[in-house]
Amino acid sequence: MRRIACTAALAVLLLPASLAAQEMGDAPGPIVTHPVYERAQELVMGGNGTDGRALVDSALSAARPGSAEYAEALYWRAALAETAAEAERGYLRLTIEFPLHPRTEQALVRLAQLEQTRGNRLVAVSRLQRAVLDFPGSPDRARHQVRIARLYLDERRAPEGCAALREAQTMLDETDVELRNQVDYMIRGCAGVEAPPAAPATPA
Repeated sequence: MRRIACTAALAVLLLPASLAAQEMGDAPGPIVTHPVYERAQELVMGGNGTDGRALVDSALSAARPGSAEYAEALYWRAALAETAAEAERGYLRLTIEFPLHPRTEQALVRLAQLEQTRGNRLVAVSRLQRAVLDFPGSPDRARHQVRIARLYLDERRAPEGCAALREAQTMLDETDVELRNQVDYMIRGCAGVEAPPAAPATPA
């Protein structure tokens, strides 16, 4: 079982970056990928990981620390890492050092999916909640919220799950008919489910 779990984690974190968001039920955000990283991804997925990762390392070395280019290189080093552990460390570093960089939303989704493969659904929820809160302009917010709802419902926490679905309704794009239909279908099971109790106020 441990070997199966490790294999699943590796598959999650080392998916082609263009497919990772889709595997979580999310379409990739409107981020333009530099040709260097496109080439690096082609090399890695074609079995030439050494040369592909060398391209990313060169780009990272050339970028100014703290810059947007540096954050982009960090993301790709994580996305094309040789092991799941390296990828996880890279994504975590990106979320800490560049909390509002556009790639950080994708990193949070990857980390959430990893926690889901481990069975840590509530940790996955926290990753996705951060993606929703920190990236209010993202076209994927409603999809993240639906994923949060599913994770809560899988944990048999119907009040939280239904609350997440109701929140997703407020985020839906009118043109995303498929997602709206999913939410409408899921929320039928929320009839009579009360909202979760409010969190206690933090003392001043």
